Amino acid sequence: MVKRIYMKFWIIILSFTVFFSSCITTPETAQKANSSIPFPESRSFKMTVCPIFVLSDIEDRFKALIKELPSVSDVYFNQSDIIWDFEKGRDIDSALYTINFTNFLNMTKALELKTGYIGISVLNDARGGMRDNPFSQSFADERVREACKNMVLRVVKDFHPRYLCFGVEISSYSHKNPDDFKNFVSLYNDVYTVVKESSDEIIMFPTFHYEEFLGVLPWNKHRPDWNLIKDFKTDAFAITTYPYMAYSMDEIPEDYYMQIMGHTDLPLIIAESGFATVCCGEAVKDLHGSEQAQVDYLAFLLGSLNRMEPLLWVYWSLYDYEPLSWGGTDKNDVFNSIGLRYPDGKEKPAYALWKKILNLPFVE
Repeated sequence: MVKRIYMKFWIIILSFTVFFSSCITTPETAQKANSSIPFPESRSFKMTVCPIFVLSDIEDRFKALIKELPSVSDVYFNQSDIIWDFEKGRDIDSALYTINFTNFLNMTKALELKTGYIGISVLNDARGGMRDNPFSQSFADERVREACKNMVLRVVKDFHPRYLCFGVEISSYSHKNPDDFKNFVSLYNDVYTVVKESSDEIIMFPTFHYEEFLGVLPWNKHRPDWNLIKDFKTDAFAITTYPYMAYSMDEIPEDYYMQIMGHTDLPLIIAESGFATVCCGEAVKDLHGSEQAQVDYLAFLLGSLNRMEPLLWVYWSLYDYEPLSWGGTDKNDVFNSIGLRYPDGKEKPAYALWKKILNLPFVE
């Protein structure tokens, strides 16, 4: 699985003050992005963007990025790793929790985004085991289970999020460690139960990397994992999706997302999504990416969502990565060019399309 590091993002938040400003979309950019795209009159889903930033000129650029968030999202989004300190209790003082969550909570109080999506990742970058676990590598371990339950309940208490993910892109673990995957399912279902006892209004789910879930990734072919859905107590079928890892825009099946309706009646959440504008990487060869492909992808996904009535659409990310960015990615990383803006702030045509969709009236 492609490397992404969530925790480092929020470490920088400690250093900055939050303000707002509006974003400017030029008529030329908007016209290019919106040409020949059939457009709905309203949307039934909330929208948010993951704010990626780069290290060069970090202070000024991060402040500017934070100012943009309310103008590109209507709910907040924070995704970070499990914090094993919570094995000691639910209300402990944790430096990592302060950095990754408490400071973000203080930031959201100043934002116009009053509720949102909190994701807690428990697997490492390769999705083959737990990240930095000091106890064991089994989800059957009671210390692991206690830490997970305590942290989730702390997040629920502090944030009262509308959307809550416990377990990011967990389907690949069912192939890499099928025996312990059963232990994760058991843990997830226990966590779901205690969350619902605390707040029945929270929409809770794990996420599945859709391309991996379908078995279409070039490096990991297998039969689709539709059977996994029934194992989880979940309020939605939530996917992360980066189809350029498997297809060019011309190759994506017409029912690529619509087929979901044939396998589950659960509401849909697009928990992450993106398409490259430059290709591409060391892990994936001969990918097709361009500014136009990114626009076409947003239009294609929007067309599917209009008929599927999802709850939430997350785009990853607002800015392209740079070689020394928050995730430590190299210049060939397949995520480097999925941003709606270039690292210098220049808007891509897809940015204008995202803004146009966001500006549609929201109808529940």
